[in-house]
Amino acid sequence: MNTNKKNTVSVGIYTRYGGPSLVSSVSSIRQARNGGELEIIIIADGKPITSEVKTELAKLNVKVIERKGLSGVISKIKDLVCLASGEIIILTQDDVCFADGAILEIEKVFQKNINVTMVASKITPAQPEKFFESILEIGSQLVQKIGQRWKSGDNYLLSNGRCSSFRTAAIRRFSFPEKIMNSDAYLYFINKKLGGGFVFAEKSIVFYRSPQTLKEHFNQSTRFQTSKIELSEYFGSRMLKNEYRIPSGIFVEETLKEFFRYPIRSAAYFAVSLYTRFKPRKAANVINPHWKVDESTKRYENYFQI
Repeated sequence: MNTNKKNTVSVGIYTRYGGPSLVSSVSSIRQARNGGELEIIIIADGKPITSEVKTELAKLNVKVIERKGLSGVISKIKDLVCLASGEIIILTQDDVCFADGAILEIEKVFQKNINVTMVASKITPAQPEKFFESILEIGSQLVQKIGQRWKSGDNYLLSNGRCSSFRTAAIRRFSFPEKIMNSDAYLYFINKKLGGGFVFAEKSIVFYRSPQTLKEHFNQSTRFQTSKIELSEYFGSRMLKNEYRIPSGIFVEETLKEFFRYPIRSAAYFAVSLYTRFKPRKAANVINPHWKVDESTKRYENYFQI
């Protein structure tokens, strides 16, 4: 281990929007380690970062790399991993808000068990502004509750691109196919394939805004619905068949709990789920690794009410 490293923790942010929400996210990240030393790197393409945002990021001591053209999430992650100087790298996005102490909780997990190479934070919806957001919150809660019970919390449901952390030495062994669409699940499975350990850090809380329109939610959800087929190319259908086999008992029990707790919102969520599952999709959009930006989650005037 290189003891000459300036930072023990690096944070890599990948974005294709580059708006003022970046400043809010970085500010929360700085606070999430309670003032401890932290390296923060941003790789951006798509919408240019304004001079005003760059000025604020400079005050926060952030290294910003802007690319021309578009690149996929995995391509940006690969470069962030190469650039990171910390022994731990936290990968995140530009539409999140880290709770106080969130990074310290990640570090505690790594320090407690040397065999852990990947840590997932608890990704929590911010206070909904619209009814549609509160509908999607049902789905987020359901996925997380099932994930925490299934396989003692060691499963792909808890791997979320809004905040995933790795031992830098371990993630540098990963392969990074640029055409991958669902990088969340891919990073979980490649970590497992290479013998890495995974832990869900429930006390490391990161907030996000849900899409505020059905169109944006549809664009997002269609990618995840095809991820099993996509990932079979890299991990084999036999492995993924077992990894995607959620116990029916846990699924039914948690679904009923959520329904009786929030019957109207739950019914609305299941209606939205059926719509996104059966609405025809353009094949070109589904296989395009350049995700369409959910701009409603990044509007600065709404950022961030917790």
